[in-house]
Amino acid sequence: MRARCWTSAMASLVMGMTCAVVPAAEAQAAPPPPPVSARHLLQWWNAARGDYYASGTYDGDVSAGTNGYQNLRTEGNVVTTQIAGTVPLYLFWNGSRADNYTTATAAGSSSAINYFYQYVRVEGYVFTTQVAGTVPLYTYWSAANADNLSAANPDTINEAVARGYVLVRLEGYIFPA
Repeated sequence: MRARCWTSAMASLVMGMTCAVVPAAEAQAAPPPPPVSARHLLQWWNAARGDYYASGTYDGDVSAGTNGYQNLRTEGNVVTTQIAGTVPLYLFWNGSRADNYTTATAAGSSSAINYFYQYVRVEGYVFTTQVAGTVPLYTYWSAANADNLSAANPDTINEAVARGYVLVRLEGYIFPA
């Protein structure tokens, strides 16, 4: 399978795109299946808090902008409606740490709850196994900043490692930026 993605004029206004998962053998021969709605997973940074924040929703983008975060880049594209093979990408918040934390795994959610993070919303949906045309979404951690970071973009990963973040786990798979 592989993914075909495109941005319509209207979708680009809301920073979204449409993707279709197409079996590789059928990619040229048959029309694509119904499209999968996807939206940019944006990476934000707040220097005062030392906090990275990955947002896949309009509400998340508004919250980031009104709370002093700077948009850094697009990590990739998350599915907007749950389909077979996907799980929610949950957003948690810890006010004591001033840390936003997105996770799609049971281990990540359990860790968030154990460290007194509060559930905020679902930021999108990620594939649990790699579908052709998707890339891994990882969680990194910085003990110095008490900050969790979700990253799929090589630029974000390189920046995180340079700042001392360490790889924690694979969260799932998303369409590339």
